[in-house]
Order: sequence, then structure tokens, then C-alpha cells
Amino acid sequence: MSTAVAPPPDAARILLVDDQTENLTLLCDLLEPEGYRLMVARDGEEALTRAFATPPDLVLMDIQMPRLDGLEACRRLKADPRTHLVPVVLVTGLTAREDRIAGIAAGCDDFLTKPVDLEQLLARTRTALRTKALISKNPAEQQKFLKEADELKKQAEEIRNKQRSAAGGAAAKK
Repeated sequence: MSTAVAPPPDAARILLVDDQTENLTLLCDLLEPEGYRLMVARDGEEALTRAFATPPDLVLMDIQMPRLDGLEACRRLKADPRTHLVPVVLVTGLTAREDRIAGIAAGCDDFLTKPVDLEQLLARTRTALRTKALISKNPAEQQKFLKEADELKKQAEEIRNKQRSAAGGAAAKK
């Protein structure tokens, strides 16, 4: 984490959440030169405390962390009116389809796979921030976005339930 010139006060605020110092350092080193204001948390509990105190414009969060994992932290961020419109991008080494579905069911907006690719990180960060800015300015778009997000969560939960039922049926046949 460098000691670059402070970003302007109106710069987008990004909350970085990871229990591994080297991952936080990498994300800071990649995002600081872009002029973002970065906040850091080392687990889901600390992320919630920081986000509720000063809602960020974007959260980049690991899934596997102590105290409170990224999925539960994402659920709580999306359930709270102070942060329900804040995009959450899960940055994870988990690549299984079930993990992605669990992330969508928790309310995440996107995924980045570790190791993080700089171009992908910057492109997804810019897209998430641009989308949030547009939605935040238009109440009708906020309602449409929230309705679509709820529908995606329901669909993801239905898929997870079908997978569990199929797995349970297969186990019962053995």
C-alpha cells in the first residue's frame, strides 16, 4: 500500500475486504493509481462496521475469511438500506459453479477470480461504479434494479435447492 497523493474528496470510495495482507496490498497497489479512495477491512465483521459507518461506492470482498465470511457479509450489506445499492464484487479463488450460485443468492453483483487480472479488475470496477452512479441518481431505476436483484437471488436459491434435492436423492439411492 503506497503513500501516493490523497485522492480528491469526491473520488469513488472502495472498500477492500480480505484477511490476507498480501491480497489487500495488491488491490491497493492496483487501485490507488486510479485515484480511488480506499478503505480496508480484514474480515466480514469489520467490513460491515466500516460500510455502515461510511457507505462505500463499491465493495471488493473475499469469500473465505474468519469471523464472518464474504457471503454472509454480502447478505447483510444488501439487506441494509444504507448499503443495499452498493455493488459487491466477490474476489475469490473459489471457481465452482455452486460457489458462484451461492454468491448470487447472497446478492453479489459480480465476481473476480484470484489471482486478480489488472485489466479485468479495472474494467469491472469502472462498470460497477458507473452503474451505481446511474442508479443512485434515478429513483425509478433504483426500484427496477432492486426488483431485478431480488429476482436473481430467488432464481439462484431455486437452483441451489434443486441441487441439494438432487444430491440428497443421489445419496439416498446409494
